[in-house]
This record gives sequence, C-alpha cells and structure tokens, in this order.
Amino acid sequence: MSPVGARIAREELTTTGRGTRDRRVTRDARSYGCLLGRILERTGHRLEPLDDWRTLAHARIEVRGHVVDIYGTRLHHTPEGGGIRAQQVRDLMSLVAARDDGTPSLLLGDCNATTDTPELQPILERRFDVLDRADEDAAAGTTLNPHYFEPELQRVVDHVFAERARFEAVEARRILDQPDASGTWPSDHFGMYARLRFIDAADDAFATP
Repeated sequence: MSPVGARIAREELTTTGRGTRDRRVTRDARSYGCLLGRILERTGHRLEPLDDWRTLAHARIEVRGHVVDIYGTRLHHTPEGGGIRAQQVRDLMSLVAARDDGTPSLLLGDCNATTDTPELQPILERRFDVLDRADEDAAAGTTLNPHYFEPELQRVVDHVFAERARFEAVEARRILDQPDASGTWPSDHFGMYARLRFIDAADDAFATP
C-alpha cells in the first residue's frame, strides 16, 4: 500500500510515501491517502490486469505558484510477479502520458521492486529515483521493516520518481524507521523523505518522504 500525502509549507512541499496501517484490516480499508494543499483535480484508475486490484491515484495540486501532478500506486507484490508488474507499469505510464500537458509530475509508490529490475525501466526513461540520486547508502538499504519481513526480502521497494527535466534532488533519507515508546511501528514499510527543487525556479524547494 502506498498512501500519498503532502504538506505545503512556505518553502517546500512535502509528500509522504507511507502511513500508519493495521495489517489486520481488510484490503479496501488499507487503501487510503491524503493531500493537504490546494487540490485542483483528482482522478483514479484501475490498472491492468484488473484481477490484481491495483490502482493509479492522481492529484493535481498548486505549490507556490507551481502546478504539480502527483501519482501514487502500489504494484503487484510477489517476487515472481515481474511480468504482472511490467504490465501494470505499461498501463500506468500510458495513463500518465495520456494526460501529460507539460505539467511537472511525480510518481510515488510501493513498487515491490528495486530500480534495477526490468519492470521498472520504463519509469526510469524520463525519471530518476530520488533516493538513488541523493543518498547512495540509503538506496543500498531497505524500506521493508525487518519486524515484518525476513532478512532475505530486505530491499528498497518504495520509490519517489521525479522527472529529470523538471526536478533536481536536494536531499533524501529514510524516515519512520523506529517504533514508538510502546513498541508500535508506524508501518510495515519505512517512510521516505526527499527534498526536490524545481529546475526552472532555483529558490523553490519541494520535498517528498
């Protein structure tokens, strides 16, 4: 699950790639997200294959005079499901391309795959993974909480993809990776924080966790 959130501050936009969840709740109840800010438009699409129940959420928001399209998704989860994820990526990229009017965009999500897998390469043709670009050590780590996932599964599967021609990475790091005083974890995945700058406005910085 990849909820998408955004916090608009005077100097930066922040989007959140993970949120609190209870693993015992139903699939429908676990699919949620929020955007805080001036939402201009929002849409949602089911991804092929339809029987895998994956979606692409979209919101167009305004940030300090900039309009940004934010897309959020969660791809097929099984290790052997690269072909299914590839089909979902083809579908979501066609949806993104169909509504592309030159507005800068971000794609956030639990892709259940690392950036070196074949299924994610179409995303990387025009975009970069912010964590890969900003923090090589973090990119070599994991976004899967070891409290829930076995050691052999540890890897970075949650990503913030930014358009190369529209954004540059300022900072990126893993967050929400410690339990609270009672031992409760924020999620079974760690959070991602990334700070980006609009290339056409050097003084406007934007960040995504």
